[in-house]
Amino acid sequence: MPDYDRLANEAIRTLPGGVKVFVGQRDEAFFVDLGATFDSLNLRLPPGNLGGGKDDFSGQNINSIVMQIPERLVTKNRRAVTSPDSPNAVVGVWASTERRRLEVTNATFNRGRAPSTERRRGRRAPSFVQVSRLANPLVNELFPPAARKDLYNRTGPAGDQKRFGKFVLNPELARFINDQFPIVNAPETNRTDIVQAILQGLPGLNQHKGVKGPPAVDTLKLNLGTPPAAGPENRFGVIGGDMAGFPNGRRLGDDVVDIELQVVAGFLKGNKVPVGDGVDQNDKPFLSTFPYMAAPSGGFESNPSDRFEPPHAPVLAGGGL
Repeated sequence: MPDYDRLANEAIRTLPGGVKVFVGQRDEAFFVDLGATFDSLNLRLPPGNLGGGKDDFSGQNINSIVMQIPERLVTKNRRAVTSPDSPNAVVGVWASTERRRLEVTNATFNRGRAPSTERRRGRRAPSFVQVSRLANPLVNELFPPAARKDLYNRTGPAGDQKRFGKFVLNPELARFINDQFPIVNAPETNRTDIVQAILQGLPGLNQHKGVKGPPAVDTLKLNLGTPPAAGPENRFGVIGGDMAGFPNGRRLGDDVVDIELQVVAGFLKGNKVPVGDGVDQNDKPFLSTFPYMAAPSGGFESNPSDRFEPPHAPVLAGGGL
């Protein structure tokens, strides 16, 4: 495809009601050093704010559904937001993946053949079952223990406070960080700051208004009235002083791995430790117009997982609440 951008633009559609949609291949927008982060935080250049990380998603493409939706279609009163203080300003979003529920009946294993199946008479076609969900990035990876991760994936957010709240309040990750890097000294118990930032929303920013005792549920909360960053976006989002960034929604360039590691280390409790994975940005610049994600790599030019973040001087999020 010698002119993929033209082909991609032809795939952009505007639907009735003002919804704009694109479906197709784009560059994988997530950036993370998978080996360093999930192999026991085995950072290449500790504590992770010096660059040097390997972007394991560089050069990768991903099938993407990109939607641009008018505010009036997602707010609780079906009206556009007039200011950050509007009662309808904050929305909570989550997504799930489902597959058909499988049912095997009258299974037989004859002469090495695969099991035979048949649909029971009077039964409807197999229904769909939820197998995964996502709202805030890395919640399932960082907080629920291994024995609860499947439960997280097959349930909705309504019961999160009861099922998973205690694991966020007393995160195993904080203890693990302290075991690996005692100098971090992350608070290990009563982490109401994490519960508030990730599961409840921050008061005055992206916490639902008019809700007494906001529930701790994993939805990606966005204040639609928050103006975009006046200048260059800060990859640390809110803890970097950029209120238009994560966890107030999530922009493509927000460094969610570094943000969440620093929050778990105690940033919101005054323990501002510059932990991170050493990867600060995507391998390709994002677009300033719809569909915003960078164009995918062609077959002849792809070079998956070959990008390392150049080493640099120490960086601390600074700013913040």
